[in-house]
Amino acid sequence: MTYREAIEYLHSLTDYEKRRIERYAPETLDLTRVERLLDRLGNPHRAYPSIHIAGTK
Repeated sequence: MTYREAIEYLHSLTDYEKRRIERYAPETLDLTRVERLLDRLGNPHRAYPSIHIAGTK
């Protein structure tokens, strides 16, 4: 696969900005499981200061 083909493939994937918004129960969006996992890993995210910058297209 060429670089161009890879880019075209990625652009062909679902555009989540246009998808119908799903209704989730508050329990679905709970971070408890993630917090438990991080705790079992020794909370590596607390080892150093960081800033997470994210966005959309």
